[in-house]
Amino acid sequence: MTDHLDLEKEVEHLRERLRIHRRTLMILEKQIAQFTEMEAPVHKLNQRDQVRAEIQRLEKELRALEAQQVVGVSPPPEPEPSHPSIRVFISGTIRDLRAEREAVEQALRHLDLETLRAETIGSQSASPYEVSLMLAQQCDIYLGLYGGRYGTIVPGDGRSITEIEYQTARNQGKPILIYRKKGVEVEPEQEEFLQFVGDLTGGHIWREFGPDDVPDNLMAWVQEDVRAEVRRHPEWARRPPARGRVLLASLGRSPGAVTGLYHALVRDGKPVTRVVTFSSTHRDVRDAAGICRQEFHWLGVPYANRLIDAEDIASEDDAREFKSCFYGLLQESLGSGAEVLVGITGGRTVMGALMAVVVQTTAPGQAALYHLDVDDDIEEDGRLPRLWDFEGTERWRELLDPPPEKCRLVRVPYVRFPSQSSAGGR
Repeated sequence: MTDHLDLEKEVEHLRERLRIHRRTLMILEKQIAQFTEMEAPVHKLNQRDQVRAEIQRLEKELRALEAQQVVGVSPPPEPEPSHPSIRVFISGTIRDLRAEREAVEQALRHLDLETLRAETIGSQSASPYEVSLMLAQQCDIYLGLYGGRYGTIVPGDGRSITEIEYQTARNQGKPILIYRKKGVEVEPEQEEFLQFVGDLTGGHIWREFGPDDVPDNLMAWVQEDVRAEVRRHPEWARRPPARGRVLLASLGRSPGAVTGLYHALVRDGKPVTRVVTFSSTHRDVRDAAGICRQEFHWLGVPYANRLIDAEDIASEDDAREFKSCFYGLLQESLGSGAEVLVGITGGRTVMGALMAVVVQTTAPGQAALYHLDVDDDIEEDGRLPRLWDFEGTERWRELLDPPPEKCRLVRVPYVRFPSQSSAGGR
């Protein structure tokens, strides 16, 4: 009985907090309504966004407690995240191709894809044969790494596990990518299998690689081929991501620097679930934020803009404020368990530089940096106030969502600094 009373008190406490926050939001909305969206005080806009976020959090917590009241038991745990959108199965013998398999997995990880490998599947009640069949059936793309060894033959079947994996993926119509290691002695059974795989009419075109191609060339080829395969399946881009994926981006006078980056990421198989931009209070920039808000509302993607209280980053204090604002949102996003992408295309050059420095020094490897390179005409026409000349036309749509032939998505690598010990000559 005591637990039940405590639960009722907690529910009522949450409801009261919600009532207070909703009243606060109503007051803020009235205060902001006295201005246009572009002229409203910065601190009021930021406070409104914070109150909205707190209301969403409290509502989620209240729903969980109310469900607990109904059933009289603890609420169910949060569901496990689903598998990532695109899964690539790395097939082939392990003993002689360990370095190659590691290189391929690293290449796929840089594309934010899930890799399936028999040696990393963990403890299972199923047999290795059953696990191999399961991976070949569950994958979206089959990637075969073939050397000279034919591999372990399954008793009663007569084929190796590698050949069975290949045949399973092929029978299910999976896209198949093959990479063959040259310059190695090939077992007779493997030679026969390779002749079947590379058959002129029913087989596959493969790439050949040698020891000098591992890891760099092999990784580059795998990424190129997998990207091409992903583009052949646009329906994959519409799959929900395995977990929340947040885009944190700098914003200037070109809203397409953010909306275009969003659309390019979707085409690349990285649909974003939430967008947050960082900007100054310059009038054109606030207009750009308003256009972004309309675009993402139309797309059904939550959007918020964070402002620094300055029209431009013109001093050390402005830079410090921008850096602090971005750092706080970066840590909050990482703490939520979301995958974080950082767009450094929009706004002043110093904004992208500051964001890159913050990511590399405080969250190395935890967030991916992206830039959207666009043709000159897109860059010139997409900047406010010129952008307004195209409102309501097809050109407006092109400037907010540049077609693939007019833009290029660039993943920006981290800078690798030499270690202190190396610098000291040790």
